[in-house]
Amino acid sequence: MTAQCAGWGLYHRGVVAICSLCLVADAGAMMNLCFSIPLAVCTFRATDSKILMHNMVSWAGAAAGGLVFGYFTDAVGRKRIIMVILVFEFIGLIGSSFAPTESMFALSIIVLGMGTSSSTTTTKIYIAEVVPKNKRGSKLVLLDVCWSVGYLLATVFFSGFVPIIFRELADVRSKLKFYTWRMLFGLVGTVTILVSCATSLLGSSPRFLLAMRKVQEAGEVLRLMFALNKSEHAKNYQVRMGMH
Repeated sequence: MTAQCAGWGLYHRGVVAICSLCLVADAGAMMNLCFSIPLAVCTFRATDSKILMHNMVSWAGAAAGGLVFGYFTDAVGRKRIIMVILVFEFIGLIGSSFAPTESMFALSIIVLGMGTSSSTTTTKIYIAEVVPKNKRGSKLVLLDVCWSVGYLLATVFFSGFVPIIFRELADVRSKLKFYTWRMLFGLVGTVTILVSCATSLLGSSPRFLLAMRKVQEAGEVLRLMFALNKSEHAKNYQVRMGMH
């Protein structure tokens, strides 16, 4: 079966748009760590060395996430894992936002690291398997561009937001405290869970279904692609064998 015969159109544009949002949210989550960890350490009245420790904890979670999600990506499918990864990011972000102690904060950072380490790779694998071969290169580059844009937007937003915190702290009458960094985690977490809900609209990867010997289900996905891309009835799609 080949996705090439299903053409290019509404289905694939929707897939690329949702996957691009996934990487924008992922970039925002990663950038949030850079700005929020130093403020969080101040909240918990920890030493400056704890900033490095929490960064190391996040990378330890990233290493664990790469191993775990890398295995399950080939076991249960790309679509499901993309959604699970974003849910992990949401749990890590919201957990960090409401963490009452430093140990709970570190645990939430580990969960967040597990999600951010796998999102980009899994999303690219999914796009490479769903998009027709003549579009793969450009769409994979587009995902990298979206990740960079998300990183830059998050940097600009957080850079403008953090000075407000310190300006308010200088005012003794202000009720704004260091815990305002929790708002950043909550905001990014809200964006992440919304994008996770959007991934429910994604279809399964035909290539993965064929690898799992689910030929009938792969054919149904290809017919859906054809119907949406060509604005024709799904029955008009002629199944052809091939792995393009």
